[in-house]
Amino acid sequence: MKAAVKTGYKVNTTKRLEALKQKEMSWEPEFCTSEFYHNISNSIRVLSQHAISEPYLLRDWVWINAQFRIAHTSDEDVARTSWASLSSFISLVQQLEGGNQDMLVEICWLTDRTVELLLGKLGSQAINKFISPEEQRRIDDLIIEFAESDKDDLVQLNTFAKKVSSEFSAIHHAAYFPSIANKLLALSQVAHESSEMGYWAKAALRYVCIEEDVINDNQGYVGFLDDIHVVENMYSFVFGELPWKRLIEQAAEQWPFITRAYWLDEDSKNHLTPLLKVVISCCLNSSLEQNQSRTIILPEVGPCGFLAAATFVLKVEESEKKRTTPEPGSYASFRDGHLPRYVLMELPFEQPDGSELPMVRLRDGGKRSIPQEKAILLEPVDGIAIPLATSKQLDRWLSIIEEDSQTAVHKFHRAELQTSVIFVTCRSDFFSYLETIRPYGRRLDELVSVEYRSRVNSSTLGSGAMNAEPTLIVCSSLDVAESLLREEGKHTKPQHMIIDRAVDHIALKALKVRCKQYNPKMKILVLSQVNTQVGYYPKSHEESIWLIRPDDVDPIPKALDPISVSIKGKGPLAKYVKRQSRATNVKSTTHIVEFGELENFYQAIQKVKQRALEEDSSLLPFAINSETALKYISTHPPVGNSIADERLTLVLTSLSQHAAAMGMYDQDLKNLASTSNELIKAIRIKNPKAQILFDLIKNYKRCHIVVASRTIADSLSKTSFNLKHVNVKFISVHDLESLESIESILIPGWLGRKEMLKLKLGGWSNIQLNMLYSFEHDRSSKQAKKLESTFTYLDKKTRESWKAFSIKNPEAGNPPADSQKILNSRDDKDVCELENEYLERDDWVESAVRTHINSSSINQSSQTRVLGRLIFFKDGQHYGVFAENAKLVCLNEVLGGSVNDSNFSESEADKLLWKSTKFLEIGDVLAFPDTQTLGDVIDELADAILGDKGAMREQSGLWRNALRKIYEASAWDLKKMQRKLSQHGVDRTRATLESWLFSTKTVAPQNPSQTIPNILACAGIDDSHDLAKKILRHVNRVYAARRKAGHHLVAQLSTASISGLGDNAFIEINGKEIRYRVLSISSVDEAARYDASILGVHSIHDGLLEVKQ
Repeated sequence: MKAAVKTGYKVNTTKRLEALKQKEMSWEPEFCTSEFYHNISNSIRVLSQHAISEPYLLRDWVWINAQFRIAHTSDEDVARTSWASLSSFISLVQQLEGGNQDMLVEICWLTDRTVELLLGKLGSQAINKFISPEEQRRIDDLIIEFAESDKDDLVQLNTFAKKVSSEFSAIHHAAYFPSIANKLLALSQVAHESSEMGYWAKAALRYVCIEEDVINDNQGYVGFLDDIHVVENMYSFVFGELPWKRLIEQAAEQWPFITRAYWLDEDSKNHLTPLLKVVISCCLNSSLEQNQSRTIILPEVGPCGFLAAATFVLKVEESEKKRTTPEPGSYASFRDGHLPRYVLMELPFEQPDGSELPMVRLRDGGKRSIPQEKAILLEPVDGIAIPLATSKQLDRWLSIIEEDSQTAVHKFHRAELQTSVIFVTCRSDFFSYLETIRPYGRRLDELVSVEYRSRVNSSTLGSGAMNAEPTLIVCSSLDVAESLLREEGKHTKPQHMIIDRAVDHIALKALKVRCKQYNPKMKILVLSQVNTQVGYYPKSHEESIWLIRPDDVDPIPKALDPISVSIKGKGPLAKYVKRQSRATNVKSTTHIVEFGELENFYQAIQKVKQRALEEDSSLLPFAINSETALKYISTHPPVGNSIADERLTLVLTSLSQHAAAMGMYDQDLKNLASTSNELIKAIRIKNPKAQILFDLIKNYKRCHIVVASRTIADSLSKTSFNLKHVNVKFISVHDLESLESIESILIPGWLGRKEMLKLKLGGWSNIQLNMLYSFEHDRSSKQAKKLESTFTYLDKKTRESWKAFSIKNPEAGNPPADSQKILNSRDDKDVCELENEYLERDDWVESAVRTHINSSSINQSSQTRVLGRLIFFKDGQHYGVFAENAKLVCLNEVLGGSVNDSNFSESEADKLLWKSTKFLEIGDVLAFPDTQTLGDVIDELADAILGDKGAMREQSGLWRNALRKIYEASAWDLKKMQRKLSQHGVDRTRATLESWLFSTKTVAPQNPSQTIPNILACAGIDDSHDLAKKILRHVNRVYAARRKAGHHLVAQLSTASISGLGDNAFIEINGKEIRYRVLSISSVDEAARYDASILGVHSIHDGLLEVKQ
């Protein structure tokens, strides 16, 4: 069934409230009967079949029933309220079962209204209360009685436990007791032991098996409440209490809404699962600790950053409430969906009883009255002649306000929230989650005001008025966040900064220092993925570290025959929880593929690499080129009869030739040349992995083969395997999140350190097949050891952080105990101390490239060296050197998800696209042309817009002919040429002049209106004035085309999905397809002097050993 929110049906709240009032008045204590409880249970079961899109309803009606059961003899007010709602619920479900699907909308409203009303009467802490103190006492007495019994009933208990486990699994709910059935099975497996574990496990089984316990099981669904309670408590008692459970309870007592709030996760409503509750609890608790900064580490961050930011701003209990309506004569606003609408306040209408009724003027000039309780929700606006709302728009808002009355959402209509959170995140992720993850079923910016800030502009997305303080400010980078903090007096000082995007740790450390200056009380929360790199995690005592692993939160016990539990929903939250639930139970198998020639080549490489890194830097080009060859071989898909493509053959041939030339004096290089030749012959005639592919996947109906990039996946999409019973698909490692259900995945090689770590921790499929060469298996094994050491270190830091936090917050409980796995590991050494094999360090290629570039630049003249930055990209195959003041096409601010990007002007698009090298950050996504003859992506797009096959660009570059004439007249001496131009007012460095002479990438020099005439005059060209005007006219046309091209690119990318990890993308202009490469930055070095000739993007082997075509 489709989600109720899509039917368009509206609840008649006035009629529904009147019906509830009449039911409350008719309640009598004798209405509490077994038949009534049976009807509730049956209704909940029916709802579980019809309300696939709203599973959160099931738990809430169990809770409402529990409040009625507890209160019916002691609290008449609560009993009346809950009984009236339960009776209405039964009636609505009967209509739903009869085919009236609109009743699901009524049930949703009734659920929210009842829960909020009962919480108001009982207190927010009651949200987790299913058992009364008296019932708990009776349960405890029965448990002790059953534990002391010497009855020989173990066989019957185990048989009954399996039956009850099946019933528990049928009523499974992802957000509550997700592993209750398996926990019962785990108890049954230790019940035979003579230890204390068996003693209490048997008592728990006996309680579950009896029907007439504290809450009689013959009541149906709701009769299981005490049994579930016993299983949960006794499992914790027998196997050890989970510390995260206590942390959730502590956070729920401090911020009760995290337990009550439900989330529309694209296609389903649900409460948060235990894993997400732990993440949120750990985030919120950061505001209670003394440390300024807290780092939360997860196997995968996913939507957790957005969830954390949302929960921080939804703490509406801490906000003040508005009490007055806007003044007459002023403008006021309300939200109509995602858009602000405006009305003009008029003098109120005085009613016969003396009370005043607020009045507003609308677009047609007419006046409308608004109920006082709704008028106070209007936001005052500073403005003149603002377009007013229509009567239809106002009616729509009033109906929504009416529907939200007495539900959780109404709080946000009344709340006067102030700036509290800065959220530093990736733009495309934020807008994607904003649309698909909705607290209380609403977009976050419909509940609170949200402002999005980039380095060039800001836009208000939220529900507040034009002059309202934003509650959440989303920033695209650390620089943007810092500039916000410097705006003294413009905003209320934020209390929290949440960061979930990849950032440079040096920059982050510097920002934390500046945050202390700007706002010493602000807390900084960083959500980070597990990383095995050296020095990745902070060591300061002022920063706490918390590692959250899913199997530590609510582990599914290792039962002999575990019951499989599925999680409903296809939204980002549901997919995330499914992946994390699978991650600890992945069946991983590794098949080592024999390839003798490759193994000999690898062993020869290791010797050369060790010497290059330890004693002879002249061997670095050989080491780096060898690594390039290995990467080509690793990422080659297991298809075809050979793995010899043109580029790999060229790299190996170049390596062999250069090694042979130097091998006369060096035995290691001679061996490298020999093994390279043998490998070239081998790759031309065989593909070892393709030969065994069928044997690995023949037992599966579907298999996804993971490859390094979308480009490879697309090129193989039509490959036929002639496997009739196996459906094989190729998918990029960066697109795994898009898949909902994968039977098995095959990893056909070493795809890169970060990629392999992602595959190991992701839980993408229950079955993971690894097909690796020997050297790839060695790397995989070493990564596994480093990961184990990393977890050891993080576990230790988590215990230290938890212990320090519990000193001032004892209700958070004790930190996790030292597990046997931790105790048996390497003496709590720091991860840094375990990096004892430099040859296999994650960053050795980067270090080698740095050393080679720096050594090659030492002997260059200072005139040919420029201040720039060395940048490495996440694909592991490219790096770039760019001048410090160069501007690059950066896609961060335009990649999919924003609003009205296509309406940007050309100048606004131009500002969004370009970013100076000195401001580049980790995670920035850059675009480069496929052909290196062009300066940037925009050049080729501009040529396509001009449509003259480069004629306009050629005319605009005539000034370069004059420059070459000056160069020739200077006897091809740059120094003489520089002096001549300086005499004519053109003062440039030799590096710049060299670039002008030998590169066509520059359209025109800076300040062309003065520089071009001066160059022509220096060249002694006749009619230089007229020629300069002609050149400048063409230059202006080229620049105009470039601005238009930038606008086209922004319009395309505003809805695009690009991984930024080495993939190609394209845009079509005037019927021509323009392709470009997209790369995401993994590291940015400090500014240094580099040889001007190496500026640009390079593969890791470019310029190291010459590759002849």
